[in-house]
Amino acid sequence: MREGRAISRRRALGIGGALGLMGATGLSAAAALARRPAETGAELRSAVPLPPPFQTPLPLPAY
Repeated sequence: MREGRAISRRRALGIGGALGLMGATGLSAAAALARRPAETGAELRSAVPLPPPFQTPLPLPAY
């Protein structure tokens, strides 16, 4: 059945699986990079007011 340099079914499936995994990883990485915002560190305003400042100072540990 084997003629010349034929590869086994196991090896062909392994190569196909590896190529599929690399393709899926590449597509996932490309999609993740495409979803990044155009500008980082943009200041966003909040509709919720800030809470009142603390009334009691935080205790300092004794050394």
